[in-house]
Amino acid sequence: MIASSKPLGFDTSRLSLDGIQDLKLQQIVVIPKKAPIRQCYAKLNMAGVHYLLWENGKTVIDTLVPDQEQHLTIFYAIRGMKKPDGTSRDEFYLNKEIMTGYPFTPSLMRPEKAELLLIAENYSFRKPLRFSLDVRSFETIRLTPYAKAP
Repeated sequence: MIASSKPLGFDTSRLSLDGIQDLKLQQIVVIPKKAPIRQCYAKLNMAGVHYLLWENGKTVIDTLVPDQEQHLTIFYAIRGMKKPDGTSRDEFYLNKEIMTGYPFTPSLMRPEKAELLLIAENYSFRKPLRFSLDVRSFETIRLTPYAKAP
């Protein structure tokens, strides 16, 4: 399930938030139904392979407990990010260990396609979550699920 949410577990200490006008993020909610899931990673395939950070700030979560929500932030977008040269621009970040700001791409004809696969020690997830990420502007950035053509 894809869910927009308030920034639960969002670590802003890695960013300088001075002068930022607006912040957006989008998360998925992971809720195991039957048994605990151990050593779970979130692998994002979008213009390369990225391992996303869980609420604990690590790329692996030790145990996902049944019927308890875990929020996995996919991206966050910042309006008015100040640069060292004194200028500011709008950027988005994938929620991964290496902080890299990506500029929005207004000329993009369609959203970027991505797949998110959860990998665990004791559980096999059937298929990846497929979605598109619209990175044309701060106003349009969002995750949208899509179905692969048959």
